[in-house]
Amino acid sequence: MTTISFLDSLKPMLQEGTYTVNSTVTVEKPNPEVYQRSSILKFKIGGDVARLSPPDIVAMFPPDGSLGEYTETMPHIMLTDPYLPYARVVEKLTSAPWLALLLVTDADLVAGNVLKVEPFNNNGVPIERVTITSELLLSIAPYAEDLPLLTHVRQLGDDAATRTAVIMCSRLPSKESRNTVLLISLLGLYQDGTAIISGNGGEITLDVIARWSFSCIDPNDSFESRMSSALNSAKPLLGIEPSPPPPPSGDPGKLLRLGGWSLLPFHQRDGGESFGVYRGPFVAVEPPVREVPSALFSSDGLLEFMEHYALFDLSYAAAWELGRLMALSSAATIKAIVSAQRDTARVTTQAQAGANGLWRRSVSPASSQATAATIPSAVSAMLERLCALSDVPFVYLVPDPGMLPRESVRFFYLDAHWIRCLMAGAISAGLLPGSGGTIAQLPPVWANFGVLIRSSVVADFPSLEVNGYLEETTSVTTSVGATSVRLSPQVLLILFEKPVKQVDFSLHATSLHYGFQKDDSNSNKPHIQSGKGVALDKTSYYRQGGYGSSKCILNVREIAKALTGSTTPPSREFARSLLLPPSNFCVSITLPS
Repeated sequence: MTTISFLDSLKPMLQEGTYTVNSTVTVEKPNPEVYQRSSILKFKIGGDVARLSPPDIVAMFPPDGSLGEYTETMPHIMLTDPYLPYARVVEKLTSAPWLALLLVTDADLVAGNVLKVEPFNNNGVPIERVTITSELLLSIAPYAEDLPLLTHVRQLGDDAATRTAVIMCSRLPSKESRNTVLLISLLGLYQDGTAIISGNGGEITLDVIARWSFSCIDPNDSFESRMSSALNSAKPLLGIEPSPPPPPSGDPGKLLRLGGWSLLPFHQRDGGESFGVYRGPFVAVEPPVREVPSALFSSDGLLEFMEHYALFDLSYAAAWELGRLMALSSAATIKAIVSAQRDTARVTTQAQAGANGLWRRSVSPASSQATAATIPSAVSAMLERLCALSDVPFVYLVPDPGMLPRESVRFFYLDAHWIRCLMAGAISAGLLPGSGGTIAQLPPVWANFGVLIRSSVVADFPSLEVNGYLEETTSVTTSVGATSVRLSPQVLLILFEKPVKQVDFSLHATSLHYGFQKDDSNSNKPHIQSGKGVALDKTSYYRQGGYGSSKCILNVREIAKALTGSTTPPSREFARSLLLPPSNFCVSITLPS
């Protein structure tokens, strides 16, 4: 279990500013004369304000462009550099960070308060600037005394390298319109240490370090409800059998589709035109173990004729051809495969010649096998990606879109023979005809079971995690190793080592956020998640508006006092008291016996 620690702040050894270093050198001679020399060095620490790049940002919550139930959530941003918010000093606010979050709604834009957002070039550094009316800024900007409480540092475990700075917003999102969050610089805003300057002509220009937008939706569209909706149609992905059953008396095509096959045109080598059926690597029943021929120069050896239907099954042959094409797409991979094939062929020839007395220095069969089994790192990396179905075109995995409709979850067994054919096809791209040498030992297919999710949840919650367990209990402890591949913005593939009985869908621990939950006795009065259970039913807890209003601006200092019982509450305790765990949704799977 990962432990999360909270720190009030993390100030750098030297903040922005001009520094003076005085040095004096004294040399005492044997005689009473003393030689002394002094020097003064001045240097400046600082930099231009610029927009943050993606590597500078760990996460933004709510996610950019997402839809969700966020009306009780305090938007926040996590920065890679934990020192950044404290690297500068706001005029007359020495203990406050120089960065803060402002939340602006589309209703504010309609009112004409926010005038424009425009790019600006500051000494060659491109940034964005927003022009906002003084009236709106004074109403939504944090009080000076609230600034230290809205910023803290989070650390995972004992590793100082995991420290991230977290900046929270003091305004709750509005469900009536889109919300835009601005990370702004506070430099030059506070003229007397408490109030914000009035600006020129009622307008103030702010440097925007980062910005993102999101929208609130009905609670029925929350993470839990959307996952529940997708899981309502959870079932085996493709059909009911790993191999075609005998033909029925009715529609054979229907039964083939139920079995996961799709009917495709088949262009035969002799020029004939026919039809064949294809199925990807996902099946509903665990398939039997099969062997792949070690040396194939074409996919014809993997064609299987289905006598009951008088059709060819193209599945394994198509997998072999796909692996060959994927290997040929990388010149470096092909070079490594050909080199390995040459080495294997050479060692094999030397071993045979040595055994027949035709080679001066005999090579033992054991050393020949060891050399033949050595796979170059570039080839090994490619085979590992193929084994995890990474970069495999989606149409090869799910040949018919109707097999994976929108907002659906499918569970399946993995056809290891299909994946071995895929890897064998990749290796065959460097096979030397007539040499007899091949990299015969392919890596094992480690995955056995999987989940395929197609839902807007995947796009709206990038930190979605799926964990599988071998037991279906309320307190599962035996987890199963897994890997995930994002096939598209809305499709996520998760592979497990073994069949699982229970699957948990949750948001990653880094998505821990801050906010409130509704009071059970009164849905209009949220309460803070803490041991004290303080309810926000006092006017003093809101600076402007109230819960559910378009302007729900929190009185941060009063809330922090109520939570911690201290007149000078630390930011770490304030953040910990508002902490909300990531949403979790659990589903149990009943697998076919």
